[in-house]
Amino acid sequence: MDQIDFRLLIGILAVLLAGATKGISGIGLPVVATPILAVLYDLPTAIAVAILPTALSDMPILYTYRSEWRQARRFIPMIVAGMAGVLIGTQILIRVDEGLLKAVLGLGVLLFVVISWFHLLPRLSDRFATRWGGVVGLLAGLLQGATGTSAPVITVFFYQLQLPRAAFLFLINIFFVLVDSIQVGSLIWVGVYTPRLFLLAFAAAVLVGPMVFLTLRLQRRINERLFRRIVLLVLAFTGVVLLSRIGT
Repeated sequence: MDQIDFRLLIGILAVLLAGATKGISGIGLPVVATPILAVLYDLPTAIAVAILPTALSDMPILYTYRSEWRQARRFIPMIVAGMAGVLIGTQILIRVDEGLLKAVLGLGVLLFVVISWFHLLPRLSDRFATRWGGVVGLLAGLLQGATGTSAPVITVFFYQLQLPRAAFLFLINIFFVLVDSIQVGSLIWVGVYTPRLFLLAFAAAVLVGPMVFLTLRLQRRINERLFRRIVLLVLAFTGVVLLSRIGT
């Protein structure tokens, strides 16, 4: 098998793993797919391929937990700030050295792994969320636009508020679907998407869709803790590889 076929095979497996993670935990598609694809290809290509299936995969989660829509009202300033941050972050993506952005992505992924594995952060208060939500949203949006994933910031933020599971899943996915949609548009605007790249992104979305629906149906039967630990180990390896490839 030649190098191109090998990269394609790994890319397909990464997308399927990301879809399974999304269905089981409600998060994880870009934080799994984008770093792995960035190891195989350049970062703009990885983001462009991963972001379209990411945006589409948010929809089933939102529909499943749609009864929690009132929870989003108090986070509107944070969501708006996140959408603005994506526009700025996309400009960073096309202007800043890719090695630096891979370093940021690699470090962000490793930070996400350590925080998730050891539960390091204390519970955040509602007062903190109200006062600093806009800043958190802007930072998450910048990270999304520049590296393809806001999860190291936004997942930790919502998780540490200790929201009920349904509210957590609705809120994090309403943030994802809005910033992801803005990012798709901004990538088209700055010319990152080519017809071939858009076709690859669409193919990835076709692969992800059934995986998300399947794992949504099976999530109560799967040991989520074990699965998420395995995913965290994959992410840790990917983060290390990203850092090792800086300058290559």
